[in-house]
Amino acid sequence: MIMVTVDYKDQNRKALGKLISYEATPNGGRAEAECTTAYSGVRMLRKMNLEGNILDDTFDCASDSVHVYEYVLLFNEKPVFKAGKGQSVVLDESKVHSRIKNVKKYKVGKKVSFKTPSGDLLLKLSEAPVKELLVGEAPGIPALKLAEEGTGAQLCYPVIVRLQGSKNMRISARWTIFNANTNK
Repeated sequence: MIMVTVDYKDQNRKALGKLISYEATPNGGRAEAECTTAYSGVRMLRKMNLEGNILDDTFDCASDSVHVYEYVLLFNEKPVFKAGKGQSVVLDESKVHSRIKNVKKYKVGKKVSFKTPSGDLLLKLSEAPVKELLVGEAPGIPALKLAEEGTGAQLCYPVIVRLQGSKNMRISARWTIFNANTNK
């Protein structure tokens, strides 16, 4: 699962996105969607292109004001990456953040890559005064209530790319999805 949050807040529950374009192709497809009501004053635009086992996914946010943008990935497999030695931190920016345990914070540059048993991921990050990578463990899906109670939810591995001090955010992700039968 991938989502973007702004200023540590939940999205407007009544927000609706708009599909701008969709095209199926013989080996995948393309889609583009936008939302202007999830966060006041922030336009979100997402473009996805699937070609075989390669998925390119670009998420843009634009605003006239400076924000803290968090690009959040939830893995059900522990991701492996090289980012040096992380600093242990406690997240307390919101109720959801406080559910993430064993958090390590890393300073990152323009790119960061991950490996999992089912695929590889390369992220290209936009410029921002502060770029951090936060990695931890949390109660996972199926249900928020179960996660809040700490029962019945499978462990997941949240990865948060936090960009601070910028009006805009762009993160381009390239997923290489492994074939379940060949592992490549």
